[in-house]
Amino acid sequence: MNGRSVLERILERYPVRLDKDSGSVNDPNTCFEDHGYIVKLLARIVWASSEGIAIIDQTPPLGL
Repeated sequence: MNGRSVLERILERYPVRLDKDSGSVNDPNTCFEDHGYIVKLLARIVWASSEGIAIIDQTPPLGL
């Protein structure tokens, strides 16, 4: 995806940020009711990638 991996895009989208004015920390790991959301998201991405590779490996060659 435009030269970047899905992992890079996830890490870019969900960074831990410190608000300089208030001093509060914006941690996406604690923003969701499910505190393991990002870890589970990464696990689903890894699973989908491995399933995609398995499907590609099972397809017969095109013979071009």
